[in-house]
Amino acid sequence: MKKSLLFLLLVSSLCFLNACGSAGGTVPPPPPPLVATHFSVTAPASATAGTAVSFMVTALDTSNNVVTNYAGTVNFTSTDSQAMFAPLSSTLRNGTGTFSVTLKTSGQQTITATDATALAGTSGAINVSPAASTHFSIALANDFVSAGTAFQFSVTAIDGNGNTVTSYTGTVHFSSSDGQAALPANSMLPNGVGNFSGTLKTLGRQTISVVDTSQNSINGTSNVIYVSGPATHFSVGNTSGGATTRGPITLIVTALDVSNNLSTGYSGTVKISSSDRNAILPANGPLNSGLANFQFTFETSGNQTITATDTVTLAITGASSPIAVTASAPLAISSGNPPNGTVGSSYGPGKTIYERCPGDVGPGRGGSCVPCVPNTFAGCGSNLPSCGRDSAVACIATIVYAGFELTGAGGIPPYSWSASSLPPGLAIKIQYPETLINGTPTPGTAATYQTKIMLNDSGLPPAPFSMTYSVVIDNPPPPVVNAPLSLLPGATINQPFSYTFSATGGLSPYQNWSEMGTLPVGIAPITSSGVLAGTPTVTGTFPISVTVEDSLGQVSAAQDFEFQVYAHGFKPDGAMGAARTNHTATLLADGTVLLAGGLGLASAERYDPGTAKFMPTTGSMSMARSGHTATLLTTGPNAGKVLITGGQANSGSAAYATAELFDPGPGTFTLTIGSMSVARTGHNATLLSDGTVLITGGGTATAELFDPRTGIFTTTKDTMTAARSNDTATLLANGKVLITGGFIGATELATAELYDPVADSFAATGPMTVPRGNQTATLLNTGANSGKVLIAGGNNIRSAELYDPTGETFSSTGPMATARAYHDAILLGDGTVLMVGGFDANNTILSAVELYNPTSGTYAGTGGLQTPRAYGTATLLKDGTVLVTGGVDPGGMLATAELYQ
Repeated sequence: MKKSLLFLLLVSSLCFLNACGSAGGTVPPPPPPLVATHFSVTAPASATAGTAVSFMVTALDTSNNVVTNYAGTVNFTSTDSQAMFAPLSSTLRNGTGTFSVTLKTSGQQTITATDATALAGTSGAINVSPAASTHFSIALANDFVSAGTAFQFSVTAIDGNGNTVTSYTGTVHFSSSDGQAALPANSMLPNGVGNFSGTLKTLGRQTISVVDTSQNSINGTSNVIYVSGPATHFSVGNTSGGATTRGPITLIVTALDVSNNLSTGYSGTVKISSSDRNAILPANGPLNSGLANFQFTFETSGNQTITATDTVTLAITGASSPIAVTASAPLAISSGNPPNGTVGSSYGPGKTIYERCPGDVGPGRGGSCVPCVPNTFAGCGSNLPSCGRDSAVACIATIVYAGFELTGAGGIPPYSWSASSLPPGLAIKIQYPETLINGTPTPGTAATYQTKIMLNDSGLPPAPFSMTYSVVIDNPPPPVVNAPLSLLPGATINQPFSYTFSATGGLSPYQNWSEMGTLPVGIAPITSSGVLAGTPTVTGTFPISVTVEDSLGQVSAAQDFEFQVYAHGFKPDGAMGAARTNHTATLLADGTVLLAGGLGLASAERYDPGTAKFMPTTGSMSMARSGHTATLLTTGPNAGKVLITGGQANSGSAAYATAELFDPGPGTFTLTIGSMSVARTGHNATLLSDGTVLITGGGTATAELFDPRTGIFTTTKDTMTAARSNDTATLLANGKVLITGGFIGATELATAELYDPVADSFAATGPMTVPRGNQTATLLNTGANSGKVLIAGGNNIRSAELYDPTGETFSSTGPMATARAYHDAILLGDGTVLMVGGFDANNTILSAVELYNPTSGTYAGTGGLQTPRAYGTATLLKDGTVLVTGGVDPGGMLATAELYQ
C-alpha cells in the first residue's frame, strides 16, 4: 500500500513538472520564434513632387508571415536622391510601422528599407508628378550674340523642386533689357517647354525675361547675353607672357566691337605680322566665333610685338603689348663621352629608378608617375605596394635598366636623338624617363668605332648639334678556371668520382676543356665540357693543369690542381624512402639509425647497417617537423627512446612547442605529457650527465630541462645571456654545456656562455675570435687538445678555433681549406674530426671533405662525397663508418645516402 501511494505521488510530481495533459500525455513545446528574412514596403502608386505621402514597412519571414518580435532598426533610401523621410530610420512595432516621405523628383521612383543585417525590401514604382509651376528657366544656345542677328533660346516651366511641369497650360509674355529687341509674341509652352527665336539690337550686357500672363509670380530671366556689333579691332595676347627665340608661343587673337565686346559674328581672315622681321609667322586664318589661337616663333631677342590685321579691311587690326624675347641657349650634348664596351656584356652603367604611380596606371607612363625623392623605395612612402600589371591603387614602380644616358643642354626641349656608326648590337632606345645607348656588343665586333651622335631640339628653324666619339669595344679578358679550393675534392680508391670544372670571365659558352699532367689509373681525360670522372684504382697525389677556351677562342691561363686519391672516403649506400632535408638522424641502441622528419615531412624511417637498407617506421610523428632536435634518452622508464622537440613544418611557418617520443620497440611516436614552455626551431637539445635533456635557443633566452623519468619539461632557474638561434651546444667533460655563437635576428654573435647544471645557471665565457652562425662544435678526446671544443666554420668563414674549459677562452687553430656553413662535423674513432658538406662563401654546395687533426691543429683532405650536400646529417655508426643522409644539392632535396669508411 505504501509503495502504491509513493508511486502515485511520484507520477503526480512528474506530471506537474512536465505539464501532463488530461489524457496523461505531455503538452508539446511552443514553436520556435519566427525569424525575419525580408521587408515588405507598401507605398501609394502615385504622388506629387514636394507633397508628403505615407508608406508602410513590415518584417516578414520566408513564408511572408509578420515577424512581430523583430527588434532591428530600419533605414530608408529612395531612387529619388532628393527624397526626405520622416524619420530617416526607425524601429518597427510588432513587426510593422508607417512612415512619411516627401518625393521631389518627377518620374517613377521607389523606396527601399534595409537594416544592419542585410534584410531589405523595395516598394513598387511610385509615379511622381511635378507640382504646379513656380518659375521659368531660359536656356540660351550661346551667351554671345551679334546685334541684329537672330538667336535661339528655350523656355521651360519649372516647379519648386526643379521638375519640368509638362502640364503647364498658361501663356508667357516676353520682354528684354534691350528696349529695341525683337521678341516672340505671347505663346504657350507645349508640354511645359517652348523653343523661340529673338533678336537683340543694343550692344552690351542684356537679358530676356518671361512672365505668365495670368500670374505675374510665375516668371524667369535669362543669364547675361553679351551683344556685340561688327568687329572694329583685334586684341592680341601671348599665353606664356614671355618668349624665347626658336621656341613656339601661342597667340590669342580676339575680334572686338567698338565697345570691346567679343564680336562673335566676325567672319574675316587674319594675317599675323611682327616687329621681328625674322620671326616664323603662321599662315593667314579665320577666327571661330570671334577668336582663334595661332602658333608663332620669334627669332630675334629683345622687346618685340605681334600684330593681327584683317586681310580685307586693314583698319581692323590690333597689336600685342611688348613681349620680352630672350635668346635661347645654344644646343649642346652634355652627357660626356660614351664609355667603352665589352663584347657579350650589357653596355653602359646600370641604374634603378623608383617612381610613385597613381592607381590603374602602369609604370613608365610619362607624366603619370613621379620620381621618388630620395630615389629609394621608401622615398615614395613605405606604406605603398609595388606596382603590378594593373595596379588599382597608388603604387611604387621599380624601373631597372642599363645603358649610357644621352643628355642635352640649351635649345628648345624636348630633344630627339640619332646616331650613326654605332657598334653592332648597340642602338638608341627611349627607356622612360631617359634616352640611352644600350644593348650588348656582339661577338666578333671588338674594334674602335667613330660614332656620330646627333641631337635635335624642338626649336625652329632646326639647329641640330652633333659630335663624333671614338667608342672602343673590347673582347672580355680570357676566361679563368675557378679554383674555389686549394685541393680538388678528394677521390676515393675504387669508388666512382666525378667533378665538373667551372670558369668565369671570357664569353660563355666555354669549350675545349683540357688538362695536362698524369692522371691516376681509372680516371679518364677531362671532357670537352669540363668533367673529370672515373674510378681510380691507386692512391696518391697527381698534379694537373686545366685550361678552357671561351666562345671567342680565348684560352685561359693554366690553373694548377692537385688531384688526390685517398684510401678513405665515401661510397654510395642505398636510398631513403623519401627525400629529406633539415631532418634528424639518431643512432639507436641496436645500431640502427632513426631518420625523422624534414622539410614538410612527418614520416620517419630506420637505417639498418647490416642490410644497408632504409625501412619506414610503423608510425609517423604527430606533425611535419624540420629544424627540430632528436636526442637518445639513457635513463628512466624512457631509456632507449628518442626525444623529438620543436621545429616547424616548412620554412616560414610557425615554430612548435610540442615534443614527442619515439619508441624503437613498436616503432611509434607519442606526444610527451607536456609541451615546452616556448615554441622553438633552430634550437639545441643536449643530453646531460644525469640523463636529463637541456633545451636551449631557438630565438629565445628561455631554457628548459626534460626529465625522462617524468616526461615533463621545466624551465631552468636562470635564462641564457642571449636569445640565440642556429648556435651550438656541447656537453663538456666537466658536465657543463658550452653554447657558442648563433644569431640574434640577422646579427651573428661572437659571444659564448656556459650552463652549469649544478647551479642551474648560465654565465658568459670569454668571446670567440670571430662572430659565427651555422657553425659546428665538436668535443675533442685525443692528443694535447683533448677536452677542448673545436668550433669550425659558419657563414662565409673558413677559420676555426678551440675552446679551452680551463680558462674559458678561445684561440685560433688551423683554418679549413674552404669556408663552410650548414655542414656536419663528426668525431671519428681515431680522434680526428670529419667536416662534411655545407655551403662555401659563394653559396656553392660542397662535395669536398676535410679532416681536422687535434694533435697538429691542421686540416687535411680525404675522399669527397659522391654528391654535394648541405642541410644533411652525418652519424658515426658502431663500426666506425659515417652515414651521411639527405640534404640538398644544386638539383633539390636528396633521398640518397653514402658511407664514409
